[in-house]
Amino acid sequence: MNCASDSEISLMDLMKELFPITRSLTGAGNRETLKILSDYADLDFKQVRTGERLFDWVVPQEWNVAECYVENINSGLRVIDFKDNNLHAVGYSAPIDKILTGRELKTLLISDENRPNSIPYVTSYYRKMSAICCTRNQYDEINDEEYYHIKINSSILTAF
Repeated sequence: MNCASDSEISLMDLMKELFPITRSLTGAGNRETLKILSDYADLDFKQVRTGERLFDWVVPQEWNVAECYVENINSGLRVIDFKDNNLHAVGYSAPIDKILTGRELKTLLISDENRPNSIPYVTSYYRKMSAICCTRNQYDEINDEEYYHIKINSSILTAF
């Protein structure tokens, strides 16, 4: 019989708490994550301004996302939804709110043909784009001729 130790159970609970938080290089999700981690470790927080140079890195603007989904207009069903998995939102994706054909929508979807059930992790820190990640199976379910509502409600702000 293989029994998990208390520390393994505690670590699993921590991972379950942290995974749903949408994090990127900057933003509310990072602050929330660091606050939770400070219960487990002595952390020293420092706020840094957007555009500040740290060694060979320039701090990007703060990105936050409130919602991100694709909805089939005919059925009213959300076929891709950030609420189901926060990896659907491409990190730093710009806002978009449009009705598109499935063919047009597919140009804004990112999937991995070799992993049909996996959602790729994609970011766009320094290049403006609007896109949603999905499994290849979700991508393949998009009908080229039907209409879909794509919405990414995100903000990119100068921090501090």
